[in-house]
Amino acid sequence: MAPGRVVGLDAAADAVAAAEAAGRDAGVTNLELAVGDVYALEHADDSFDVVHAHQVLQHVAEPIVALREMRRVCRPGGVVAARDSVYRAMTWYPAFSELDRWLAVYCAVAEANGGEPDAGSRLRHWALA
Repeated sequence: MAPGRVVGLDAAADAVAAAEAAGRDAGVTNLELAVGDVYALEHADDSFDVVHAHQVLQHVAEPIVALREMRRVCRPGGVVAARDSVYRAMTWYPAFSELDRWLAVYCAVAEANGGEPDAGSRLRHWALA
């Protein structure tokens, strides 16, 4: 419940700076943002009630390791949550060949970088692991 403490993390400094600016513009006062590593969170064990990764696991080479680190900083009885897309299941109407090409390129680049563009379909498996 508000006023709670919200901590945000991203590997990209530009994303953190943009989020800080948006938070200031919106008058948010309980937000702490930092550049960081999902594999090595700079928080003590059992620090948070909720740990949430939105569109994160598709970009990492070791999503199970990331989830374990998220669990480490989540208090007993807390919630570790993740949301990711299944890119190859995406569709659009009307058909648009440029978007088809974008999807193929996105998936190829994601996989070349060690990610999984269809992470959403793997979340349950990763969570159980």
